[in-house]
Amino acid sequence: MPALLVAAALVGSGCSALTASRGSSFFDGFSLQKSVKNASRSGLDCSGAGGGGGIGSSAGGFGFGGREYHSHKGESLSCRLAGGGESFDEEGFISALKREVEGAIKESGAKIVDGGQSAGGFSYEYASGDVRGRVKVTGRKRAGVYYSVQADLEESGGTGANLR
Repeated sequence: MPALLVAAALVGSGCSALTASRGSSFFDGFSLQKSVKNASRSGLDCSGAGGGGGIGSSAGGFGFGGREYHSHKGESLSCRLAGGGESFDEEGFISALKREVEGAIKESGAKIVDGGQSAGGFSYEYASGDVRGRVKVTGRKRAGVYYSVQADLEESGGTGANLR
């Protein structure tokens, strides 16, 4: 009988407890394409026939009572290297992209709690209220004249939120 009362309450409320966005504003608003565009002054053509790319997304479920959640999304983008790629400064591009993502995290109101950079990529861990998140971005040359960028984001929130 109690299960019927809970179900009736959810139906009566339009199930808003199950469909409400639980992610941080950084997670919800992140766009790899926008970040790459802002970071790439020249050297990458991510539009038209040379661009393309896929964007994928998946989200986890909510825990008991909607108090905890875990979400994941990934995006990828493939861009043509201008001039055959001879003049492309990968290190400079990754540094500019890192600054762009860092700015987006801070602009969203989240705080960076950890971060790192490696050849061809970087990552940040951030916190916003009871939300903990991580973004990892990598890039690499493909087939000589293309450059692929991938972003993986995950977030956990609610009581006991932890990504580890």
